[in-house]
Amino acid sequence: MCATIPVVQREQDHRPADDAVPLWRRDAGTWDRSDSDALEELKRVKQDVRIINLETAITTSDDFWPGKGIHYRMHPGNVRTLTAAKIDCCTLANNHVLDWGYTGLAETLRTLRKAGIATTGVGEKLDTASAPAVIPSGKERQVLVFAFGSPTSGVPGEWAATDDRAGGNYLPSFSHDSLDLVVTKGSKATTAIDPTSR
Repeated sequence: MCATIPVVQREQDHRPADDAVPLWRRDAGTWDRSDSDALEELKRVKQDVRIINLETAITTSDDFWPGKGIHYRMHPGNVRTLTAAKIDCCTLANNHVLDWGYTGLAETLRTLRKAGIATTGVGEKLDTASAPAVIPSGKERQVLVFAFGSPTSGVPGEWAATDDRAGGNYLPSFSHDSLDLVVTKGSKATTAIDPTSR
């Protein structure tokens, strides 16, 4: 299933790619209901949780990351596309979340939180970037969602969150040590959840 999300691409020549947003008005206002088929399909399938990898920043910032060829952003007013689809969680550990710098990252997190959408994979510091999103599923269950960015998916190492800097939950390689770290984080988070909710 595919639905159009209003994203603007900043090319090398600094012009927005208006043809990337054919179903959206440039003033971040209205949604062409031609994507209503996607919403109907989501209703029909009846998922327990709806999780997406949001490959864009949600910001009006013009502070693009230097030296990067493509920068994606979605206007905060268009977060309605995500709420209309009843998205529960956005994973953000990807190669576009910091396209518009730390200001864009902060606005992305604020916008999603205000919309009631959980996030994982980035944060204000390492502890929040590496924490899972905890999504209620049914009456007594929870789903833990983790997200990791890696150099193999185009995430720069300098985007890694630290104890005193915002950024992503960065996995530098797929070595045994890195994968052990993933398992350890998952185990710690799981044991913190009430066993009857798993």
